[in-house]
Amino acid sequence: EPDVTALRARAGLGALASITADSFMDELGREMFQESDRRTSLIRFGKFNDTWWEKPASASFRTLFPIPQDQIDASGGSLTQNPGY
Repeated sequence: EPDVTALRARAGLGALASITADSFMDELGREMFQESDRRTSLIRFGKFNDTWWEKPASASFRTLFPIPQDQIDASGGSLTQNPGY
């Protein structure tokens, strides 16, 4: 909580009365806006597959990236493609 309060103070905002997982996700989304890790955070918090304003619900297999075929071929059979790809 002190870290979130420090971030908000730096931005000229007041402290939150309490911090929930949802309010933390909101703060993280604003603070890390240009850091290109929003997808990872949404997956970590179990929110990636949800519907939100301009994004329809995602299929559950989308939480994993496809493995490039050349990497599967080079693995000698030890890698298999992630389900759904």
